[in-house]
Amino acid sequence: MVKNYAERVYRITGHLPIPRLKFLPSLLQKYTLKAWATPEPAPVMVGLVPMKTLVSAAKGEKPNRTPIWFMRQAGRYLPEYQKIRAQYSFLEVCRDPELAAEVTLQPMRRFDLDAAILFADILLIPEVFGQSLRFDKGHGPVLSPPMHADNYAESLLKLDVAEHFGYLGQTIQKVKRELREDQALIGFAGAPFTVACYMCEGSASKNFINIKNWMLSSPVSFLHFMHTLAEKTASYLKLQADAGADTLMLFDSWGNHLSPKLYEQYVLPSLKWLVAEVQKTSGVPVHLYIGQDSSRLPWVKEIKPDVLAVDWRADMQTVVEATGGKVCVQGNLDPGLMVGDWRSKKELLKAEIDQILTAGSKAKGHIFNVGHGFIPQTDISAVEFVIEQVRAFDG
Repeated sequence: MVKNYAERVYRITGHLPIPRLKFLPSLLQKYTLKAWATPEPAPVMVGLVPMKTLVSAAKGEKPNRTPIWFMRQAGRYLPEYQKIRAQYSFLEVCRDPELAAEVTLQPMRRFDLDAAILFADILLIPEVFGQSLRFDKGHGPVLSPPMHADNYAESLLKLDVAEHFGYLGQTIQKVKRELREDQALIGFAGAPFTVACYMCEGSASKNFINIKNWMLSSPVSFLHFMHTLAEKTASYLKLQADAGADTLMLFDSWGNHLSPKLYEQYVLPSLKWLVAEVQKTSGVPVHLYIGQDSSRLPWVKEIKPDVLAVDWRADMQTVVEATGGKVCVQGNLDPGLMVGDWRSKKELLKAEIDQILTAGSKAKGHIFNVGHGFIPQTDISAVEFVIEQVRAFDG
């Protein structure tokens, strides 16, 4: 099995995966790995066990260096990812544990990162409601048939989460075997309202007419749908934690399309329940990404995530002050600063990094990241520069 996996990865990517040479003495393994992987920084230690800096920061324990990872760090800006995608579709990669593990690990081999994030998609979960998912070229994700009040009841007894998404657990286990002990693996899902937007509209939308119509014309049915989706998402995230995910992240990107009043009435209850349920059943920290909607900052105290991730358009100092410095923050560099002729704006980039790190140091904890996912034009050398600056700031 191991031999076949290595051969398959080599055929696709042109290099072998990082080995786990358990049969060698630990000292020999340490030096053997140097021929396969990027140089390892000295691990932060707790007793005799390397501490995962990202998990420590999420818990507010103030590790001696700022953990760093990037949203969409595995993706189209990497040539090794492009090589795999030339042979397999996006969903084929997501559903194949060997391919998904390989893609998840690609940025870990290139960069000095503190965490990997599972290669998957927030729109896998609608499959358990009987919706099919495809990605049309030039159009993005398409879910069919669209969910609405009339067909919602028919979708309730479709698929079992644990059974249907077993491949995600396999991917997580493969990735965990390859990570260093001080590196974390992040699992994730879409928050209920964001996923519901796609489910109801059938694809991306600028006005979200269908979901708003259901919400306002059949509020009881809609609230039931939101809670059911939250329950399925809780099971989906627990599966990931049980398989070995060290933290779990919820992406709530579309909440800014509702007024604060509607958000509080129709979205907040299921989101609060979901965060609390996942924290209770998984036992791992939960990140919440709220996108560019700073209007939801006052509700963070009610939602109680362990980590609050914010968009690059938010001022980190304002975020820290609004949350009273009582929650770990994540973010929030503008990914657009790492494209094109980024060297001409190197001083601006460095100043932005320093400003974010200074503000983040006043929070309960800080995880450095971009404020939105990497875009395909991201320059690899710019990523390396950003990581160097974060490490230099910590001294």
